[in-house]
Amino acid sequence: MENVNVSSLQEQTKSFKEKQSIKSLMVTLSEKGVYYSDNTNAEILPAHIRNISDVSGAGDTVISVASLALAAGLNLHDASWVANIAGGMCEKVGVVSVDKEELEKEVIRLSQ
Repeated sequence: MENVNVSSLQEQTKSFKEKQSIKSLMVTLSEKGVYYSDNTNAEILPAHIRNISDVSGAGDTVISVASLALAAGLNLHDASWVANIAGGMCEKVGVVSVDKEELEKEVIRLSQ
């Protein structure tokens, strides 16, 4: 995953999106962040530097937070951004939920 860039990810996901009739796609990139694309935008949102000792559940956290954010009406960029932050907050050992108040504080802190 050394040379991850928007162009290569667009190329790699293009046929999959077409075959599956997918309008919007989000791919977790581990420590590189999150890639999202839809019919008009494609971007890699970099991960925020964290003290992560165990990544168990981080991908599940990204998926669940992105789903909730989209259901709440956020656009794909903003949902991906919040989900990326939440995935990085999996700093405790084992599968542990992300506290919504802590997530809210982190989103506010990083948006300033």
